[in-house]
Amino acid sequence: MERYYYKTQDGKSYLSLKSPATGYIQITKEEFEEHNKIPKQTDEQKAQIEKENRIRQLKNELATYDYIGVKIAMGVATKEEYAKEIAYTETLREQIRELER
Repeated sequence: MERYYYKTQDGKSYLSLKSPATGYIQITKEEFEEHNKIPKQTDEQKAQIEKENRIRQLKNELATYDYIGVKIAMGVATKEEYAKEIAYTETLREQIRELER
């Protein structure tokens, strides 16, 4: 099926329609695709995104251990009972700090 490509009078919005439309400026498929092209990311941008994703992942994992602090604060558990988990959370925090530098 044939497609029709348009932009608004102000040139801010672009449309791809299956039927002709009025009130828009008709453009070529190439002009439409050029406007909607996603810019390529540089290696630095990709690395930054990966770093941010890793930080988010580590923080989410760290949050799964929040209950330990609550239990200790309430007096229903001791630091000794959760020594391994507490040590692991310190490792997570160190990794986060290192990535955030």
